[in-house]
This record gives sequence, structure tokens and C-alpha cells, in this order.
Amino acid sequence: MAFGKTTETISPTDLGRIIPGIAGMTDGYPVAVEILSMHFHGQREDQTRWDAALIDCGRLLLRSYPFDRLNQTTEYELATIAKVCLRDNDAAEDAGLVCRRLVEHHTEQLISRFQLDGLVEALFTFHPQVALDCFLGGVQDEWRHREILSIDLEARNPLCKVPTQVFL
Repeated sequence: MAFGKTTETISPTDLGRIIPGIAGMTDGYPVAVEILSMHFHGQREDQTRWDAALIDCGRLLLRSYPFDRLNQTTEYELATIAKVCLRDNDAAEDAGLVCRRLVEHHTEQLISRFQLDGLVEALFTFHPQVALDCFLGGVQDEWRHREILSIDLEARNPLCKVPTQVFL
């Protein structure tokens, strides 16, 4: 389902029900993420507004993805989903949950910063206040200051996505 234009023939409501079902299967999360990511990627040029069923499906995957199984390909796919599904202001709560889960999994050393670039960048782009509060707010956790801020300092520092006024 992830290759070609297979998902274009499926209604958004049906696709929004099929993908969580796939995610619920043994080792299904990476497959579900790949399908939705490729659906968004394949239609990126044509879509300005996505169906609510697909947005909800993407947010569900982002909120519940088992980050201990993250790899570079899956991180890219999650970032693609985040760029579509976390754009709106009403996604702030979901963005906060994803941020907190990333911090928790990194703190437990289940994921490394090298697996986070695109997803963290999307969080700082669309919900900078939420990301700042989560990654830098209040706690003097060395990882938060060193690891997240050191993500490709020259090209892809997520703090570069934060508007100056929000940052200040």
C-alpha cells in the first residue's frame, strides 16, 4: 500500500480506519507509518487541506509510536506525518505529548538525537512554544541543553525554526 498511488483510491475515512488497524498488528507501526507518510508525500503538491480522518490518524500514530523502535527511515516518515498533521493550532496538545515522549525515550537511552532531527524540527516549526517548554523549560537536564541544541548546528538547528519573539 505504501508504493505507487494505491491509497489514492481509498476514501480518507476508510484509510483513516485501515492504518490504525495495521499499526495494531504485530510489528505494524512501521508499516502504518510508511503507508500514511507515502500517502501524504505522494499527494503533497496537490493537497492544501487534508481530510480530518487522515489528520486524526496521523496524530494517533505520532502520539503512540513505539520510539524505542525508531530508525532513520521511520523518523523521516514520522517527520513527514508531523508536517501535515501537527500544523494547526489545535494540534498543540498532541505536539506536547510527542515532545514529552521523545524526551522520556531519550532519557531512558532508547533513542538517540541522531534519530530525531526531522521530527524535532517539525515540532519547533509548528509549535515552538510547546517545544521550547518541553525541551528547555524549567529542568536543568544536560541532554536538553546539549543534545537537542547540537542537532546539526549549521543547517538544521531546530531553534532556527522558532520566531525570535516566541524565543525571547
